[in-house]
Amino acid sequence: MSTALKYQPSLGPAELSADTRAWTTIADLMETSAKASGVGAGSGAQNLDARVYVDRMARDGLPVGAVEKLIAELRHRGGGLERVVSAIYSARRQAKGERLSTDESGKILRLACLIFMAIAVFGDAKKAGRWMREPRAALDGLSPQDAMQTETGGQMVEELLTQLESGYFA
Repeated sequence: MSTALKYQPSLGPAELSADTRAWTTIADLMETSAKASGVGAGSGAQNLDARVYVDRMARDGLPVGAVEKLIAELRHRGGGLERVVSAIYSARRQAKGERLSTDESGKILRLACLIFMAIAVFGDAKKAGRWMREPRAALDGLSPQDAMQTETGGQMVEELLTQLESGYFA
C-alpha cells in the first residue's frame, strides 16, 4: 500500500533562514498544485517537512501543471525571475498530464529554491532579480543567474546568498 505525500509546514521560529523560507514557499506551491490535480493528498498521507516533500516530488517527476504554477508565481512576484526557470522548461514543453524527468524536476526546483532564497534575502523580487542578473567577482564574472545553471555554480550562489543573509557583502 503506497502512502500519499502530504506537505506538513514546519512549526518553527518566526524568523526562519532564507533557505528554509525558500523551500517552504516551493513546498506550498507544489502542495497547492498537487491538491488541484488530485495528487499527493489523501487518507494515510505521510507528513513531511518542506525539503523532503520537494525532493520526493522531484523524484516522482514534476507534473507540467506544477512547473507552470511555479513560473506563474515567479512572474506575479516580478523582477523577471521566471525567465530563469522558463529557459529550462521551455526547452521541453510537454503535453498536459505528462511529468518531467527526475533530473529536469530537480534542476527546476533547485533553481526555484535559489530564486526564492534571493527574494527572501533581498525582501523584494525586483531587487533579487537585479542581483541575479549582475556579474559577480565571486562567480568569476558570471551573474548568479548564469552561474546557477550548473550544480557547482548553484552551490556558489547559495553560499553568496547565505553570506548576504548573515551580513557579509557579496
